[in-house]
Amino acid sequence: MNGTTDTYEAPQKMTLGKSNNLGAEVQQLNPPLVINPGPGEGLKTWEIDLTSDGKDDIELGVGDFVKNEGGFKNSFCFAWNDSVEFLSALYTDTFFYSTNTQNPLIPPGYNRVYYNSFSGFDSFSNNDEIESIKDQFYVVPFNKGDEIDLGNADLYWVKTSDFSGLVSARSGGTLSTTYEYVGRGFWHGLNDKYLVFRIRKGQEFRYGWILISTTEYSKLEVFEYCYFNKIAYNTYL
Repeated sequence: MNGTTDTYEAPQKMTLGKSNNLGAEVQQLNPPLVINPGPGEGLKTWEIDLTSDGKDDIELGVGDFVKNEGGFKNSFCFAWNDSVEFLSALYTDTFFYSTNTQNPLIPPGYNRVYYNSFSGFDSFSNNDEIESIKDQFYVVPFNKGDEIDLGNADLYWVKTSDFSGLVSARSGGTLSTTYEYVGRGFWHGLNDKYLVFRIRKGQEFRYGWILISTTEYSKLEVFEYCYFNKIAYNTYL
């Protein structure tokens, strides 16, 4: 009697872009899916049901918002259920206050700038004040051919993260003379990078990737996604 059973075994390693083993289900998007709200248009998202249970597992989103004479732009990934996690890195970010506002990124009329190491802001000053140092998790961009040791206990897996983002706005309300210029994430300006995720099923994890580009803060392109699902085969009873 013919039947099917789930023979999946979690791989020890995964090579990104290699999909001819372990029952990988690869979906290529041609043309690529583009998530790109217009200036100040707000939030646009794309959801995907990888486990075919009628419920979305992963959301990719892009936001473009107006904020206090500036804006907030970001692209992100989000887990819709507790079984989904994204491979990330812990980054220690430094936040500064600067009273030197010669940088042309800052509009005239401000006497202080609040910025961090991701923003790309250069105050042209060696006397900036450190406001805080914060540990944050951001999803990691990988290249095609990179090999991930999935048995590494030191890997960080998180449920939501920014790819890239930038806040550029007046900080602290209408009377504030501080300009905020804060960046987020590792992905800004990158092409053809792999986001790695895992989904818990029972006592094991199943892995996959999404191939994306984030050439602008408020634009995300999706080229393909891959999920290592069950491997079905015939049995004879």
